[in-house]
Amino acid sequence: MAAFNDDVTVGGAEYVELTDSDCTNFTAQGKGTGYVCLIASTGSQPATDAGGAIMLASGSILSGAIADLWPGITGADRVFCKSVLGDSISVMVSHD
Repeated sequence: MAAFNDDVTVGGAEYVELTDSDCTNFTAQGKGTGYVCLIASTGSQPATDAGGAIMLASGSILSGAIADLWPGITGADRVFCKSVLGDSISVMVSHD
């Protein structure tokens, strides 16, 4: 499991993986303007819809164990994101 701490740019066309490997703890902060939609998954494929997604406003911080943030997704170990309005948004991501 590789630790990661950097900005990731996401758009609205499809989900972008914010975690570059399986991880346990996760922090994200939306930068710029707009909202992003975050969803957890088990493995390298994102969910096919936004059901159970967390909406994060620009400047807001989401941080915690993935199991605590998405308790209904058993074994969740990856996080994906996309812009709600389709514009390009930078997201600070840190995970281990």
